[in-house]
Amino acid sequence: MSKLVINNTNCWKCKNPMKVCYIDVDGKTIYPEYFKEKDKQLAIDNGIYFTTQYSKTAEKSYCANTCSKCNAISGNFYIKEEEMEAFYADNLTQIMLDTIETYDEQYIENTDMW
Repeated sequence: MSKLVINNTNCWKCKNPMKVCYIDVDGKTIYPEYFKEKDKQLAIDNGIYFTTQYSKTAEKSYCANTCSKCNAISGNFYIKEEEMEAFYADNLTQIMLDTIETYDEQYIENTDMW
């Protein structure tokens, strides 16, 4: 079963409160650039703001969680940190929703996630 995970956090750049998300499929992370359209809309409907921008870290443009105040992206590296912090945090506000779309092993293997 896959879950859309939404965390309340602060922008790394301007510290404004924001939400970031990823999809968890049996412990494997799917980043926003690989969300299927219905799940991208589910995230947007739950307060997530996405843009497609160039990431110096990844050296490519891709869809990522974005701060609505300063427009800084919280890319895959940031999401991986959020995911690890969530494992140890006891005061994290996190929402988990069932995804609309299906993400099977073949779909996950065909993405270039790390």
